[in-house]
Amino acid sequence: MRPAAQTAAATALKATATGPAIRVGLIADVQYCDKEDGWNYSKTEKRAYRGSLECLRKAVTYWEQGPSLTFVAQLGDLIDGNCMKLGITDECMQRVEEALRPVSSPVVHLLGNHELYNYSRAQLAARLNTQVEGREYYTLQYPGWRVVVLDPYQVAAIGWEKEDPRFQEAERILREKNPNYGVTDDWFRGMEGLNRRFVPYNGGLGAEQLGWFRAQLTAAQEAGDRVIVLSPVLLH
Repeated sequence: MRPAAQTAAATALKATATGPAIRVGLIADVQYCDKEDGWNYSKTEKRAYRGSLECLRKAVTYWEQGPSLTFVAQLGDLIDGNCMKLGITDECMQRVEEALRPVSSPVVHLLGNHELYNYSRAQLAARLNTQVEGREYYTLQYPGWRVVVLDPYQVAAIGWEKEDPRFQEAERILREKNPNYGVTDDWFRGMEGLNRRFVPYNGGLGAEQLGWFRAQLTAAQEAGDRVIVLSPVLLH
């Protein structure tokens, strides 16, 4: 192990011996909307749109009553896509922002597909501080630890203008992998296994971000750092 890696590893072990080296609060898929209860896309799970705001408030109370946190990670979909359809996006976002306001720790916001239904990337950066150095994927560093924040919608059919190469690449992949795309709203018809991921509300890291991700993991390994990866969606 290199000297720098030995120092980082020793720091992490010392912190672990005296208490957690890093303590994180997590919440995902709040999907608040001021509307009656509904269902998910496949009609398998009920969604309590108004009730989710109370769940968020309870999470905040839990975090604030416990030991101090290094940060809180909000893993995306803070409000629901229905907010845009109903024309109440700002109203609903204000309510979840108000619920989060008592959090004394830094809050790291990731982009989910539902944020991208409601706002542009520039608006989300201004409102939720989702960008570091102009992009939504970045690394946070702590003694002995690296937190890698990913944006799985860098290549996507949502969140970009149709002229953007990242939108065009997403469309190419969707048309190649999913014969239902652009033909019917039943995106899952005839789709099985991992092929079911090729639907318009998903996305991809893209070659640039994937290369950056590999470099971050290599650098962490060389330094002896442990790594936490944050993403709004599963990684395949």
